Amino acid sequence: MEHILRAYYDEENVINVELDKTHYNGISNKFSLRSNNEVIALEIISSSDNNSYVIYKLKCPTLDLSKGYLICDEHLMTSNLKIRYVVRTGYFEDTFYYDGNDLGCTYTQRLTKFKVWAPTAYHVILELEDLNGKIKYYTMIRQDKGVWSVNITGDIEGYKYRYGVDIGGKIKFAVDPYAYSSLPNHYKSVVIDLSKIKVENKSKELLKLDSLLDSIIYELHIRDFSVSENSGIENKGKFIGFLEHGTKTKNGYETGIDYIKNLGVTHIQLLPFYDFGSVDELNQFDYYNWGYDPVQYSIPEGSYSSDVLDPYSRIIECKEMIEEIHSNGMRVVMDVVYNHMFNRETSSFEILVPYYYFRIGRNGEKSNGSFCGNDFDSTQKMTAKFIIDSCLRWVDFYNVDGFRFDLMGILDINTMNEISKLCLERKKDFIIYGEGWNMPTLLPDNLKTCQFNNAKTPNIGYFSDRFRDVIKGSTNSSEMANKGYCTGLFDNLTLVKDVVMASTCFYSDSYSYKSPKQVINYVECHDNSTLWDKLKVCCKDESEELRKKRQKIIIAMTLLSQGIPFIHAGQEFLRTKNGEHNSYILPDSINKLDWKLMEKNIDIVNYVKDVISIRKEFKCFKQETKDDIIENVDVTFTKNNVCVYKIKTDENNYKEVVVIINPNKVVELYSFKNNYKVLMTENGRVLEPFDVCNLIVNPCSLVILAKEK
Repeated sequence: MEHILRAYYDEENVINVELDKTHYNGISNKFSLRSNNEVIALEIISSSDNNSYVIYKLKCPTLDLSKGYLICDEHLMTSNLKIRYVVRTGYFEDTFYYDGNDLGCTYTQRLTKFKVWAPTAYHVILELEDLNGKIKYYTMIRQDKGVWSVNITGDIEGYKYRYGVDIGGKIKFAVDPYAYSSLPNHYKSVVIDLSKIKVENKSKELLKLDSLLDSIIYELHIRDFSVSENSGIENKGKFIGFLEHGTKTKNGYETGIDYIKNLGVTHIQLLPFYDFGSVDELNQFDYYNWGYDPVQYSIPEGSYSSDVLDPYSRIIECKEMIEEIHSNGMRVVMDVVYNHMFNRETSSFEILVPYYYFRIGRNGEKSNGSFCGNDFDSTQKMTAKFIIDSCLRWVDFYNVDGFRFDLMGILDINTMNEISKLCLERKKDFIIYGEGWNMPTLLPDNLKTCQFNNAKTPNIGYFSDRFRDVIKGSTNSSEMANKGYCTGLFDNLTLVKDVVMASTCFYSDSYSYKSPKQVINYVECHDNSTLWDKLKVCCKDESEELRKKRQKIIIAMTLLSQGIPFIHAGQEFLRTKNGEHNSYILPDSINKLDWKLMEKNIDIVNYVKDVISIRKEFKCFKQETKDDIIENVDVTFTKNNVCVYKIKTDENNYKEVVVIINPNKVVELYSFKNNYKVLMTENGRVLEPFDVCNLIVNPCSLVILAKEK
């Protein structure tokens, strides 16, 4: 009886047994292993007492995992042998790693092939439901490397299916991790005819990027984008909301895709749009979520489709959204979450191969670096293969242009570098970046894709939380009152110099970056409070007008500092979440893009457009290497802590560009030995640049000047 005798295959030649003390005080002097008519005596290597039971370590031969086994003690108590930690051994990886590219469902009108990797299963069946709801079961055949397969003749397009896996005498059902579509709420996978999915590739509309430093990233949630009653977008919360042009507010202000295009950004980073678990796809607006709870990594989220009952809708409309963004001259970065899942126990991965895909410690403890209790283990070969295969589907089939990795520090460097290599082979300007925080996952620090390991990942970027905190102040909910340089704190100007120079030049006492291409400068994202809400707290004694000025110079510094700039949608018109720090499940009233704020603050929007246009025009804001920064960039401060950021240039008939940032509440007087052309003031770009030798820099303002050759 398994509640008295529990047996686990944990190493290639080791079985661990737990025998309850209610059964002969937990004492057994011999154990045997049984399969069919075969009986194998097992040697007891050691035993130890664990309060209510005794643990026995038994020596065994290498087992054939295609068979079922029983463990029997000397008193004839028996139990099924469970395949456990052996799946995490080098022996298992060497024996069962499958490098084929045919897992999942491969459809033709004549024949459809199903393949699933489940090496520890005793028996696997295919449950197939036809268009009339009639269900049939087919026995799958075990092949090499633990792959099970079955071929179904005839045209079964649109049939629903799932796999029934017998592990340890119990059958559990799982959807296909490699499926292209599914029923609503991931109940069953669906057989799809990929030849019917015809969406024009509009990448030809994209301007060539000379460097990743040309990127200006705009982070956006698909539902937030359109759900406001004042968005003018008909298909609210849907992929195809991005296809609508000419949308306006009731007062005639531009919204939607036209607004983002005219802002001037180069990349739209979309919060997760694979299938996630926390929104009912049949009742989209009953719940809200950012989507950081994956269920099916390689299938678009059904709630964003116009017809979730049609398995083609989510695929076609997702592709249409991406290509429409391309046709408007912008690229798509997909926010991906390969570090954890919605629910480990109900995930296909845990059902198909228990103990394999999720990171655990030597004694079975769950790794919890994600604080979700189920870290995905990218160091396992088939886990890494799945992550890579999934990423390549989004590149090859859906045509995305970049990935933003959530909690990237939970993933290992080798896997991330392989993803980067394969994506760059497909698109030379592909961008990959993520959160390089050092999370407490059960992975050695030297293997984590973290900021301090950036030299090991030359083609991967990292969010610069240092830039964020130095420029605006700490962002945690308990530190909202803390200030940064642009909010009035001047106690460490060396760090200001460091972040303006992309943290590449060792002005900090911690790590530096190998290249400015690895540095994502930001002060606001979907996480934590918005910049405007932060300013309301840390600069609460200031007038609203002064806080607006601070918002402008903070955004301008983000856009003009060395590295790659990142803006959160609505940041340019003072987006607020009413002080909420973590809005991931809060209603649309908190999360929506409020286009009325855009109307109210159109002057700030136009200011941001002007800064973006200057960044695009001058390559000097995009120094390619650390050596270029050292040679061409100089950052100094006046006695009043005003930042003077000078860059050598050789473009537009200028030889130097100067950005002066005054975060003080008082005027700064600045003099040059020679005349400089004023390119931009606190009011925006100057249409006809004029000469100055003596300059008045108003409180909380930024001025851009250039010296002619």
